[in-house]
Amino acid sequence: MKTLRVRTTGYKPDGTLPLINIVLLLVLAFMMAGTFAEPLPSEFDPLRSEAAVPQEETQQSVVLTMDAEGVLSREGVSVVSGELDSLLSALGTSGDVLEVRADARCPAVQIIALLRSAEGAGIQDVQIVTLGRK
Repeated sequence: MKTLRVRTTGYKPDGTLPLINIVLLLVLAFMMAGTFAEPLPSEFDPLRSEAAVPQEETQQSVVLTMDAEGVLSREGVSVVSGELDSLLSALGTSGDVLEVRADARCPAVQIIALLRSAEGAGIQDVQIVTLGRK
């Protein structure tokens, strides 16, 4: 009596496909979990820095953007003088970080005036965001 043999194709499952899937899912998860910053205007030219190493962000921060004409905005909304004073005084009491993003074409006098207002409001930590050197 003859017995039938089961035909084998020689297929052995490869263990790299599940690993690739897991890595791609992790990349996708990290991209979704990242923080989103407000988009800057297309004509915005950030300040340049000579610092070699960027600083790490450790605290909650409030971002003020100053365009080329010196107009301040927060999250895309213009900030008027009265609102700026109340915002700076609130920051002075909360201990949050003031992050200033200024256009490189903005007069330095206006940036210095903002920094002096922040100092007068009692803000201890001010960061000026710049591009690192290339």
